[in-house]
Amino acid sequence: MGETYPERIVTNLRKERALSIESTLEVRRKAQNFNDPSNGCDMVGLPNGEKVVVYTTREYRIDQFGTAVFAPKKTKPSAGGRGRGGRGGRGQRGRQGQS
Repeated sequence: MGETYPERIVTNLRKERALSIESTLEVRRKAQNFNDPSNGCDMVGLPNGEKVVVYTTREYRIDQFGTAVFAPKKTKPSAGGRGRGGRGGRGQRGRQGQS
């Protein structure tokens, strides 16, 4: 690795994601006038001068003091990659009896 094949650009994805989130929060803190203090969502100005609240991903929501409203959830290691119901989940039941 590194001689004939380039080194990885990102070696610690969780660390880089945390840095990205913090950078985004810092920018949002500088624009408090575009933040709805009741729920931490963004507000967008319309051509008529009115501001409307738009959905903002939880991890980017801040309160009126610039504090993150929701801390990112810690992820657990995968349990095998079978998805929600494992074998024979919803998709299988829906196919039974169909011809």
